[in-house]
Amino acid sequence: MPKNYLQSFKDRFVRMVTDRLYEEDGPSQCVVMREGVPRLGVATETLRRLCMKAQVDAGIRPGVTTVEIQELPL
Repeated sequence: MPKNYLQSFKDRFVRMVTDRLYEEDGPSQCVVMREGVPRLGVATETLRRLCMKAQVDAGIRPGVTTVEIQELPL
């Protein structure tokens, strides 16, 4: 059964990965996530998806943003 994380907790995951990626001589995104997963107690795939979603929402990666998804009629 999937876990539901608080939005503030999700934001902290993404911020940790993003900060580490943009350090001088920072490692790749895969390495950052592999290092962070044991400390955070989150599945690797969960962290990867959260980071991808944040990149789409920020306009860094192409895709449908969270706001656009919420605007879709049911």
